[in-house]
Amino acid sequence: VAYDGSYMRTPVSTYKNQSLDNYLNAINYSRMWGGTPTGTAVVEAQKFFQQSGFSSTATAAPTVTKGSAASDPYYDLVDGVTVAAPCRMSFIILVSDGEWNTGPDPLPTIYDMHFNDQRTESDMTGHQTITTYAIYAFGGVESDAGRNSMKAMAAYGGFLDRDRDTLPFDCPAASTASKTITWPRPNCDPANTWDARCIEWDTNHTGSPYNFYQADNGDALATALANVVQSISSQVSSGTAASVLGNNDNNG
Repeated sequence: VAYDGSYMRTPVSTYKNQSLDNYLNAINYSRMWGGTPTGTAVVEAQKFFQQSGFSSTATAAPTVTKGSAASDPYYDLVDGVTVAAPCRMSFIILVSDGEWNTGPDPLPTIYDMHFNDQRTESDMTGHQTITTYAIYAFGGVESDAGRNSMKAMAAYGGFLDRDRDTLPFDCPAASTASKTITWPRPNCDPANTWDARCIEWDTNHTGSPYNFYQADNGDALATALANVVQSISSQVSSGTAASVLGNNDNNG
């Protein structure tokens, strides 16, 4: 989804179940300009997964028809019959400089998508949640606030709630301004204090979320995107997405 503050410029369903070239073209021809309304864009993505309409002036008809194999990410056409796929894993790849400056802070929505069930209709058994991967890019002069925000979105959008306290370990409430959450966290600093519970979001023992990447140039961005896709593919093939243990089980 490319969102410029007033409408979606890349309708999601245009590229559902189409060729890889179409996905790549959607990325390559999305022009970055103007402000950074990340919070609003994330809300649009949530509404797509919920199939609940869009907030923007984009035409929702081609992309929102709940229960339709043509547009709903949790339904497919099998031998001419529309069937539900409630155990399907869902992901967002967020590429940004983290310096959101229009609309709401994206962190609460990203947390809600990851922690809470997004589909409650009867044929959506289990819990449908979304994991976010964050790539910090386009920063020019590096911004601590932007990087902080992107790391927060990764942690809150991808943690595994092993201690069942509803939050990534050693992280404040999701209502905290994302740009002000500093990294590494006090008890998750590999060079100093390290608590085993940090593995909820830092599986690589680096002080950063496992699903956070940084790209300082075009080649680095291409590598980051490839690594993200590889990580997602590994989770899908193993059936073990980083979901919230205390809240759901998405294996299927």
